[in-house]
Amino acid sequence: DPPTVTMQRLKGLTTGGLPTFADISGSFGGASIDEDSWVEQLKNVPWNRRRHLLVNASDGNHALNPPQIAFVGDDTWVDLFPTQFDDSHPYPSFNTRDLDTVDNGCLMHLPRLLKRMVGLKTERDRSTNSSSFELIISHFLGVDHVGHTYGPNDPHMNSKLHQMDVSLANTLGAIDNAPSDSCIVALVLGDHGMTEDGNHGGGTSEEMNAGLFAHFSPGCDGDDDDAATKIIDGVDGREIGLDAARAFESINQIDLVPTISLLLGLPIPYANIGGLVPALLPKPRYSRQSSPSDPSKTDEGTLHIATALALNAAQVWRYLHEYSKSSRDLPSDQLKELKELLDSA
Repeated sequence: DPPTVTMQRLKGLTTGGLPTFADISGSFGGASIDEDSWVEQLKNVPWNRRRHLLVNASDGNHALNPPQIAFVGDDTWVDLFPTQFDDSHPYPSFNTRDLDTVDNGCLMHLPRLLKRMVGLKTERDRSTNSSSFELIISHFLGVDHVGHTYGPNDPHMNSKLHQMDVSLANTLGAIDNAPSDSCIVALVLGDHGMTEDGNHGGGTSEEMNAGLFAHFSPGCDGDDDDAATKIIDGVDGREIGLDAARAFESINQIDLVPTISLLLGLPIPYANIGGLVPALLPKPRYSRQSSPSDPSKTDEGTLHIATALALNAAQVWRYLHEYSKSSRDLPSDQLKELKELLDSA
């Protein structure tokens, strides 16, 4: 949604809300996020209070040495979350003619951070009881700056995209080598698109559409890939009404918020209005470790996704219900219809 400016899009990607053009003044620094977000939740919710889906619990003594959050890249993240990152390496983002400073910082720190990622640490690293990272955020910026300075069709863009390809290959290669008892998820996405002249900020389709690539380590699917596909394909939205055929055809940025929250075993941010993306949830561990010949395990996997959708629906309803008490923007008849639909689900 517009405005397609980094600060507003990061706010939407972490809170699940819809920032407006009134927030643009915050793009120039100093606009920390006060709303509930998965970043803040990850910082504050203790590891032992979460049922973590992605990693092997034996990977280090997390009760005594809980995993941390690492960040490197565009300093807008640190403007929004000034105290939440344990290992933070922000680089200045305002000079659009600087194509390399932010990216070079990411390339320098990312390999070191990945070596300390929960689920990727070697036996030697585990024995040292050094801190681990549960989440790594790496925000490259060169592609955006090439667009602003030279446009998307300039040779500088080819060079920058090749650099990104190499970095992605190295990162995803490390994830592919994760132990089979760990599930590591990489989400590669753009915060916004760009116009033919390389700019963004408005509401054209070129500015509002951006790529999303999700990559899972081998341990996320287990040995029964067909069963995993059946579990995911079994929830296609037909349960939610006449428009269900289009329910999961596209993903809004805010849909990543409940998805990331549940992947990390966190409560969904209070003001989120995004919808969970079932295809981005790995099979639950109890299903992956059981016999694929047992049909009840497929039912368990489907129940896992249905439960996640129900949590999301309840959270959105709670927010809309509380919001309606102080605002007349939500028609009471539509709220009543929505409540009836939720109760019958």
